[in-house]
This record gives sequence, C-alpha cells and structure tokens, in this order.
Amino acid sequence: MKGVTCIERNGSVYGYARTDGHRVYCGQGDKGKKLAEAGRAKYVGKQYENREMNAGLKIKKVEFKTIKKIPVG
Repeated sequence: MKGVTCIERNGSVYGYARTDGHRVYCGQGDKGKKLAEAGRAKYVGKQYENREMNAGLKIKKVEFKTIKKIPVG
C-alpha cells in the first residue's frame, strides 16, 4: 500500500504509516505492518470524506455509538 513502509533493523521488521506528512511508528513484525496499513487506510478515508464534505456533496458523517450510549428498553 502506498504510504506504508517496512524497515528492517537488526533482524526485526518495523512498520510505519505516513499520515499528515509524518512517518508514524505502528509496531514490529507482521502485526506492525497490518496496523500501519489500517492507519494509512483510515487516514486516506478521512481525507476523502473531508474532500466530499468541502465540495458540498450530500455526505453525512456517521456517528458511531458505544454500548454505553445505546438506550436500554
């Protein structure tokens, strides 16, 4: 994925994601690579949503609710 880098140092692989023009450390090994890809995907999605909203298209931001916020009976 573009914007995700994996650097190998001393036999270990470290995953980094590029967000807001900065390289952010995401973890070590395969888990770090997956976290870097997820972080980059979230960043790209957020940029796309902001672009659509600024263009005036009819896009609504989805508000996520936690279990505590859901009304009971």
